[in-house]
Amino acid sequence: MAVAIIVLVIISLFAVGIAMITFQPAIYELSYNSSFWDEQVNPNIAPELRILRDTLYNATIAVPVMMLGVIAVWALLSVSRRED
Repeated sequence: MAVAIIVLVIISLFAVGIAMITFQPAIYELSYNSSFWDEQVNPNIAPELRILRDTLYNATIAVPVMMLGVIAVWALLSVSRRED
């Protein structure tokens, strides 16, 4: 049972890492390298909108980190569970 849990944890951590590596550059391009955020193209962007953009981008980084923590807690609880 413990070997199966360890294998599942490794696969889960790998999947979260691959998802981060795959999607983070695309999210960065949409967040910061878009012409929408350029001052010359769109000078009437509210500062609150820029703050919201930064907050959402930071959330896309924080969510996978929390997922790694959830996977670690799940593995710890699964391995330390007592079989009756």
